[in-house]
Amino acid sequence: MSNSTSNNYNNNLMQCQDCKGHFPLYTLEGLLPAQFKDESSFDEALLCLKCRRKAFEFIKEPYPYQVAAYSDSIVGVTIIPRITGSEAKLQYGLDDSFLDLLPHVTARFVSSAGEICKIKMYEDREILERARWMFGRDVGVLNACRVLALLGERIEHPPVGAIRERRNFICQMFLKQDLFEAPELPSVRRSVEHRQGDLHQIANFMRSRLIEYAFQAEPPPPGVNEYIDPVNGARILPRISMFEAKAQYCMDPDDLINCRLIGANFVQAAGAPGIRAMYEERDVLLVARLKYGGDVGIVYARGWFAARGVQVEVPPAGVFRERRNRIREAFLTKGYYAAPELPFVRLYVQAGEGNLEGIVQNFAIGWFDR
Repeated sequence: MSNSTSNNYNNNLMQCQDCKGHFPLYTLEGLLPAQFKDESSFDEALLCLKCRRKAFEFIKEPYPYQVAAYSDSIVGVTIIPRITGSEAKLQYGLDDSFLDLLPHVTARFVSSAGEICKIKMYEDREILERARWMFGRDVGVLNACRVLALLGERIEHPPVGAIRERRNFICQMFLKQDLFEAPELPSVRRSVEHRQGDLHQIANFMRSRLIEYAFQAEPPPPGVNEYIDPVNGARILPRISMFEAKAQYCMDPDDLINCRLIGANFVQAAGAPGIRAMYEERDVLLVARLKYGGDVGIVYARGWFAARGVQVEVPPAGVFRERRNRIREAFLTKGYYAAPELPFVRLYVQAGEGNLEGIVQNFAIGWFDR
């Protein structure tokens, strides 16, 4: 390394005020301003990760409000705050490899595939302790979340105040019945964010729905599950786009995180090529039934969103669904997605006009193979 290069490199580093080593600022292992305070003094020092860990062994940071176990004064029970592995990643930057040795309890929930599964629930306090050691005190945890966000990772801030208190309480209420409450469920969200609803009724409703979906699930409408097309003998696996999932089943992107999908080539409005995520419709239907409480709940959700100006649609039925599935499968088999509003797609679905093989071939030649 030349002298000029070496000087430029050293100019980008700063000295740790404990070990005297040189490190960059605000990286996962670099220097961060660590604060130390007691009853009579307050100090701040730039420390590397190793030195922050060493300091953490002797100077313990207090837990945020309602992270460690506490007594609920209203109902007189001890609350042990717990979070899932996904929340540990979103809120503290930890992945599964850091959770393997932590104690946990398990709870039941219904997956997007309609199966009863178990999920691990970790003590919030244990997660925070592991993150503090991993990243070097609270300042390191905050910095890690910032770095991960800059790298494109999804990050969430832990809830605080009354919202954290209600989240902890409803979580414990569910765990007493061996249940996991999905935070995106409307009844749970209303209870946590707005203090609406009776927690005992919500938990009992969740238990009854768990049993219903495990043993007495509503049958899917015709043309939602995989089937063999009687017209051409093709295997049809109905899929829908994110827009259709939102308009027809009132889903958000986060609702579909566990739904199976594939990517398909399509042409954007500006003429540039893109990739469209296509979800298995049976997975989307199961998630929507779980979220809103069966088919009747989905219908109610459509009405609720429509009354507030959100665009909603009723899924196609009968011969229109059959044609939509048939033409969509023909395109997806070639790796393409053709938007339902395209004239030749609309004509085929609504009136059965056009030769399916010719439609797909002309689309490929006109848009992708030229």
